[in-house]
Amino acid sequence: MKMNLRHLVNKEKFLKYSEKWAAVPKDEKEAFKRKAKDTTPSEMTYEECIQEWHKSKKRICAEANRMKSLLPDLDWYMVFSAGNEMSRAGSSRGWSLSKITLRKPFTSDKPYSIHKISAKDIQKIFNEKYAEAVGKPGAKMPYSKLPTGDVQMEGMPDGLQVRLPYRYGGKQRLAIWNARESLRLSREESTSLSTF
Repeated sequence: MKMNLRHLVNKEKFLKYSEKWAAVPKDEKEAFKRKAKDTTPSEMTYEECIQEWHKSKKRICAEANRMKSLLPDLDWYMVFSAGNEMSRAGSSRGWSLSKITLRKPFTSDKPYSIHKISAKDIQKIFNEKYAEAVGKPGAKMPYSKLPTGDVQMEGMPDGLQVRLPYRYGGKQRLAIWNARESLRLSREESTSLSTF
């Protein structure tokens, strides 16, 4: 039926499936149910195994996305391989981390590696420090004011200055991450910044 109903949207397909199933006699339904329950991969054709494999992959990805909605900081990445077919799935940050870890595995004794601290992580820290300084929750760091020197952050490591986060290297991002508790805008700057 599926091959004959390709032109329909899923909702219409399932209506057709349910109509067809309702027309099946009860004894045949029981036979189908027993067959479905007892079918093992060894009894399935290769095409049936491939279809079931794809369905299982979709369920795994759906569950991983559900987990990410529960914990937004969760990042995931998976590689699926079947015969000559290889596919990948994951969150965007999980994909970024996988490219790094496939080249150079990070050690588990370090809670954060250089490559795990992204420019977005640094941007979030800067935004939080700025919002705290001006007393406006959710305020964002005014990067357009950087060239004028109006934005100064105390506690920056190794003489680093505030700049667009993607311009920091991995070691600099890690240093800023480790110093995040001591970062703050000075009182004079935060007073003048509140007018932005």
